[in-house]
Amino acid sequence: MEQTLRGFTIDGAWASFQENRVGSLEVGKQADFVVWSQDLMRVAMGEVPKTRLKATVIGGRLFSGRLL
Repeated sequence: MEQTLRGFTIDGAWASFQENRVGSLEVGKQADFVVWSQDLMRVAMGEVPKTRLKATVIGGRLFSGRLL
């Protein structure tokens, strides 16, 4: 799971030469992320389908519990 997550975040940013702008949550970087009801790094695989979206943040703007 951790390797997959890196592929969609910091490693993906590095591959597209954007690691200074996106790919990790740091001051000065674009904040695009979602908040889930469970920790996907710790939950059993069978519990993943029960996970619900709590919030979406795009460009630092909060969209509570819904996708755009």
